[in-house]
Amino acid sequence: MLAVAVCLQLFLASVFMQGIGDNWGEWSSYGECSRSCGGGVTMRTRRCVTHRTDGGHSCVGPDKSYRSCNIQDCPEGSRDFREEQCSQFDGTDFQGKRYKWLPYYGGENPCELNCIPRGENFYYRQKSSVVDGTPCRPGGKDICVDGLCKRLGCDHMLESPQEEDACLQCGGDGQSCSRLKNSFSMRNLPKGYNQMFIIPVGATTISIKETLPTRNYLAIKNLRGEYYLNGHWVIDLSRAASIAGTVLHYQRGREGEKSPEMITGRGPTTEPLVIELITQEVNEGVDYEYYLPNGGSTEGYYWSYGSWSACSKECGSGYQSRLVFCTFEDEAYSDYLCASLPRPLSNRTCNEQQCPQTRRMAYVYEAQLWRPTETPRVYVQVYSWTAGEWSPCPVTCGGGLQARRVECMSHDSTGSRLVEDSQCTAYTPRPLSQQNCNMQKCAQYSIYSWSQCSVTCGSGKQTRDVVCIGSDGASVEDYACGNQPKPPREQICEMPMCRSPIAWHIGDWGLCSKSCGSGLRERQVICSDRQRNLYRAEECQGKPKPPTVESCNAQPCYRPQEVPSMQDPTGHDNTLHGFMPYSEDPLLEIPQNNAAHSPHGTALTPHCSQTQYGCCPDGRTPASGPQHQGCPQDQGQPSCTWSRYGCCHDGVTVAQGQNMEGCPDAWTHWSSSSDTVPSAPVDCHSSTYGCCYDGVTAASGTHGEGCSNPPSNTQRSLSCDLPNTVGPCDQWTSRFYFDRSASRCLHFWYGGCHGNSNNFASEEECQKMCLRSELRQRDQAHVLSLQHGRRRFPAHVQLSSSGAHRAQRAHQPASNAMQQSNPAASWTAEGVSIDKTDPSTVEGLVGQRVVLPCRVTPPPSSAVLVEWRRDGVPVDPTRHEQQLDGSLLVGPITLQDSGWFLCVATRDDKRDHRYIYLSVSGSSQNNAGISEVDSSQSYTSQSSSRFNIDYSPLVEARAGQTAKLQCSVLPVSAIHAVTIHWSRAGQPLNSLRHSQHSDGTLVIKQLTADDSGLYTCTVTDAQKFEERQVQLRVLGDLRITKAPIDVDVVQGSTAQLACVVTGENVNVGWSRNGVPVRPDGHRVHVSADGTLILNNVQSVDEGTYTCNAYTGTLSVSAAAEIRLAKTPQQDIDGGQFSSSDCVDQPELANCKLIVYARLCSSPYYSSFCCSSCARYATDRLRRTHSR
Repeated sequence: MLAVAVCLQLFLASVFMQGIGDNWGEWSSYGECSRSCGGGVTMRTRRCVTHRTDGGHSCVGPDKSYRSCNIQDCPEGSRDFREEQCSQFDGTDFQGKRYKWLPYYGGENPCELNCIPRGENFYYRQKSSVVDGTPCRPGGKDICVDGLCKRLGCDHMLESPQEEDACLQCGGDGQSCSRLKNSFSMRNLPKGYNQMFIIPVGATTISIKETLPTRNYLAIKNLRGEYYLNGHWVIDLSRAASIAGTVLHYQRGREGEKSPEMITGRGPTTEPLVIELITQEVNEGVDYEYYLPNGGSTEGYYWSYGSWSACSKECGSGYQSRLVFCTFEDEAYSDYLCASLPRPLSNRTCNEQQCPQTRRMAYVYEAQLWRPTETPRVYVQVYSWTAGEWSPCPVTCGGGLQARRVECMSHDSTGSRLVEDSQCTAYTPRPLSQQNCNMQKCAQYSIYSWSQCSVTCGSGKQTRDVVCIGSDGASVEDYACGNQPKPPREQICEMPMCRSPIAWHIGDWGLCSKSCGSGLRERQVICSDRQRNLYRAEECQGKPKPPTVESCNAQPCYRPQEVPSMQDPTGHDNTLHGFMPYSEDPLLEIPQNNAAHSPHGTALTPHCSQTQYGCCPDGRTPASGPQHQGCPQDQGQPSCTWSRYGCCHDGVTVAQGQNMEGCPDAWTHWSSSSDTVPSAPVDCHSSTYGCCYDGVTAASGTHGEGCSNPPSNTQRSLSCDLPNTVGPCDQWTSRFYFDRSASRCLHFWYGGCHGNSNNFASEEECQKMCLRSELRQRDQAHVLSLQHGRRRFPAHVQLSSSGAHRAQRAHQPASNAMQQSNPAASWTAEGVSIDKTDPSTVEGLVGQRVVLPCRVTPPPSSAVLVEWRRDGVPVDPTRHEQQLDGSLLVGPITLQDSGWFLCVATRDDKRDHRYIYLSVSGSSQNNAGISEVDSSQSYTSQSSSRFNIDYSPLVEARAGQTAKLQCSVLPVSAIHAVTIHWSRAGQPLNSLRHSQHSDGTLVIKQLTADDSGLYTCTVTDAQKFEERQVQLRVLGDLRITKAPIDVDVVQGSTAQLACVVTGENVNVGWSRNGVPVRPDGHRVHVSADGTLILNNVQSVDEGTYTCNAYTGTLSVSAAAEIRLAKTPQQDIDGGQFSSSDCVDQPELANCKLIVYARLCSSPYYSSFCCSSCARYATDRLRRTHSR
C-alpha cells in the first residue's frame, strides 16, 4: 500500500510539472540599434505562455533574437568604439587617482571592457561586457553580443557564412590579389630606429608580428618621415589608429609582460607606410605579409594621402584634415610632379548637424582661491587649465588653422606642476587648442564662356575673359589670385574637317603606239581630292574631263618622232608614274601625296618627255608644238637628236659611239665590271635603286652595289645607311626604313618594285635590324669616353672658338660641283637656295612637336625672306615657329595638320621653294612609348636643342640616411631626347648604393662620411653638352655622448639626469613612462646641454625617464630611473610601509614578480604587496648608504 501511494505521488508531481500547451507569444518589435555606424546590434524578445505552476516553462528555443543594424562605415577619423567606452571613465576616482583610460585587448574574455590607465602598467575590468556590436578583437570581423563573441559575415549579417578573402572580396576566392610574405631577420642592428620594409599603396590583410617576444618595438611613419606610431621614443599603448585610409591595430604586452609586438590591418592602404624596428636588444625576427591586387601596380608619379583626422567638433560643423603628397616608387617628391593628376582633398567639413540647445552653468575658480588658509596640515590639490598664445594664422584667406598650448596644471602647497589632462577634464572641459582663422573667402578667377570658333572648318581659336574677383565681388588685379594658376584665355577649337577640293587628276602619258604615221597614247584620269581619295565622276562634272587618249607622232616616217614611242622610247622617263592636278593653266601645280616623285624627289613639274609634244633638242625644255615648235634654236650647234649615235644620258651631249663613248665622265658611274652600262645623269632619288650613301650618286643594286665609301664607323647593316628609295613603280605599299640622321625607323610609301634593301615590312623588323645595333654602338662609345675620364662629343658636334657647342648636321653635300650638277637642284635660283637633301616627308604622333626642314642659303635675314604656306594660305604663327635656318617648328600637332607645306625663299627677284609633306597619326598603346622618344630625337636632329637643367647646388644629409641629388631636364618633354650621366672625380658611379631615377635624380643610400664631395651631372644630346656640379655634405652621426644613469634621491631634494648629444639642429625631449615631460619653469628644467633637472622630487615623480634626441627623421634615445630613497629611520617611524597592516595579499597578486619588475613605486601594486615592497625598499636603501 505504501508503494502504491509513493507511485501515485510521483505521478501527480509529474503531471503538475508538465506544461499543458506551452507556446511562444509574438515577437516584439526590434529595439534601438546599439551603434549609429560601423555595425550595431538590435534585439527583440518574446514571452513563453505556460500553464506550469512551478515557475518554469516547456517552450523550446531562444527568447531573444538579434540582427545587425547600421552596418555603414563610420566617417573616417572616428574614434575606436572600444576606446569610446573606456573614455567614459576618464577623470573618475580610482584608488584615489584620476586617469585617462585606454582600451586593453589582452584580457581572457574579449567581450569584457578591460581598460588600462595611460602611463601605468595595469589594466582594470570596468564592465563585465562591452556594448553590443563592439569588435571582439582588433581588426577582426566578429562582434560581441550579450557578452559573447558572435560570428559576423562579410555581408555584415550575424551568423552569416559569408567570408571575406584576403583581397577584401566578400565571398571571393582570393584570386584577385597576390600574397607577399617575408621575414626581417637581420639580428645585429644598431640601437634605435631601423627601417625594415615599406608597405605599398593598395595593400590589404596586413599582418606584422615579431617571431619571438623581445624588448623591441614596432614603429610606423610615412614617406615624409612623420610618425604615426611610436615616434621619437614615445611608445604608445595597444590601440587602434586610423592610418593610410584604414585602421591599423597595434598590440603589445604590458610592461614586464613577454608578448610579441603585432600590427594588423584590413586595408587597403592609401599611402606607402615605412615600418621600422626600435631596437633595444637582438632582433629575433619580424614576420610580415600583405596582399596586393593583381596587375594593379601604380606607375609614374601619383598622389598619396593619409587618414582623416578626428572631427574638430561633435556638432555645429567642424573640420577634418589629412596629409596629401606626391609619390614615386615609394618616395615622396615635390607636388608639382603630380600637377597633371587631380589632387585629393586635404580638408573637409564634418558633423554639420546642429548642436542641441541646452543651458549650462559653470563656476571657474582661480587657483589661488582654492588654497587652504586656516588648516595648513590639510593637503589640498587644485587642477586648472593654462593656455598659451595663439600661433599666427598660416594663411591670409580661405580658412587656416592656428594652435596654442593647453596644459593641465596641479597646484598644491609645494607649487605648481604639469599633470595629465584627465586630471582637469574631471572638473572643467578642456579649452580649445585649435581654431579656424582668416575664414574670409580668397580672391579667385572668374571664368566667362568661350567665344565662337574663329573658323567654320578645321582648327581655329576660341577666347574668353578671365577676371580675378576679390572677396567683395569686385574685380582686382591678377596678383591677388597669384596663389592659383590662371585659367587659359585661349584654346584651339576643332571644327569639322575642311573638305579638300575635288578635281580631275591626270596620270603620265604612256608611250605612243607608233613612232610615225599617227599613233595613239593614253593616260589615266581620275576624280579625286588632294589626298587621292577617289570620288565618282559626277563630283568633277563642274569642269570638263581631260582626254584619256590622244593622237601622237602624226609626222611622216622620214621625220623624227615627236614623242617617245614603243618602237623608240628614247626620252621617256619610266620612273614617273604619279598623278597631278589637271589644269589648263600651265603654272605649277601642287604635288600629290602619292606621286612617285613627290615625297622623296624634288621635281615639281612633269618631265618634258611627259608633255604633249615632248622635249626640245636640249632634253629639258618642253616643246610647244610638233617638229620642236617653240624650242630655242642654235644654228651653230646641231641637236644631238640628229647625230648618228644620238644623245648621251644628259639629253644634250652628242654621243660618239654605241656605248655612250664621248659622254661626260661627271655623269657616268662605272661599276667594277668592265661590261656594265654607265648610269644616266638623273636624280638618284628617282632612279631604279635609289641613291648611294652620299645621297647623290645613283646605286646600281638593292644592296648599294656600285657605291663607294660606305660608312665604316657603324656596327649595323650597311643597308640601314642607304637613303630611302620608293622605287620606279606605283603599286603603293606601306613600309618602314631607317633614317640615319634621326636614328629612328620611319614610315614611307613603297612603289612596289626595285628600290633598295633599306625597306622593311614592319617597324619592329626595322628596329631589330638597325635601331638596336645603333643604340648598342652609342652606349659602347659613351662608356668608352667615360672610362677615359675626358669629355667626348659626337662626331657631328664641334666646339667653336668661343667655347660654345655648335651642332653640325649629320649630312652635308659631297661638293659644290656635285650639288650644282644635281638635277634635284635644278630649281635653285641664283642668289638664294634651299637644301634639297633633307627629308621631304616628316611623320609624327598627335601631341608632339616636329620640325619641317627648309635650310636656306644664305640664312634668313632682312634681305632673305622665308615664307611658309599650306594650301596657299600663310601658316598660323601661334602654332608654327620659324627657326633661324628657315625650318618650321610645328606643334603640338593634330590629325588636321597632315598635308603639304610649301617653303618659299626670296631674295630680291630670285626665288627658290620646296614642298614638305607632314604625316600625323594617332598614338596607340603599342607604339606610344617609341614614338615619343623618336619625336624628341627627330626634333633635336632638325633644330637647335632647347632644354634647361634644374638642380640644387648643395645637398645636406646625415650618415645612414638617403640623399637625393637633383638634375632634372626642363621641359619634361625633352627628357627622352637627352642622356643624363652622373660621375664623381671623372669616374662613373657603379655602386649598389647609387641609383639614377628616370627624371635624372641620383639617389645615394646608407650615406657615409666618405660620400661627401662634388658630383657631376652631365646632360647631352645630339647638339648640346651641359654639366652641373652638386655638393653633397654628409653631416655627423647623431649620438648621445653622456647618457643618463639610474638615481636614488631623497624626497624633496633635486634629481639630475644627463643627456649630452652630438650633432647639429638637434631637439632633445624627455618623457616619463611614455608621457612627455615639459619644463614648467619651476620644478622641471631642461638645460642647454639636454640635462633634465627635477626640483622637490615627490613620490609621483618616480618612474623611467627617457631622453629622446632627434633631428629630421634620425633619432636616438637613452633611459634611466628615478627612485625615491628613504632613510631607515623614516621607514621605522611611519614611512610608507611601517603600518602594522602592511602585509602581502598573495591571493590578489604575485608579489615576487612585482618586486622583480620594480613595480613597488606604483601605489596600485604596492597596496597588494606592502610587506614585500617594504623589505625591498629597506634593502635598496641600505645598499645605497653602504656605497
